Amino acid sequence: MQRNNRLDQVVTYLGAGMVVIIIMAPLLWLFISSISNLSELLNAPVHWIPQEPTFERYKQIIYATGTDSAAVFRRSMLNSSLRIGSSGSRRGTAHRPVRR
Repeated sequence: MQRNNRLDQVVTYLGAGMVVIIIMAPLLWLFISSISNLSELLNAPVHWIPQEPTFERYKQIIYATGTDSAAVFRRSMLNSSLRIGSSGSRRGTAHRPVRR
């Protein structure tokens, strides 16, 4: 009985680990591709760790002004964050039944 319980735990943890990997892999690749330069992204075979990582894109987003695409992106992200944050205070009100 004890051995079967231990096997169940191992299978459960392996399954949970696989789910975490499946969920986290795209997010990790998103970050890796954001710090890679274009030539590294287009290389075959794919490099999982960039040889020359750069945070230049992040600097462009933070310090961009005017109608530059990075400034527009930053404004859009700020707007989306504010919309998400403001809708949290009204959670649950949209699904209440209307009394007549």
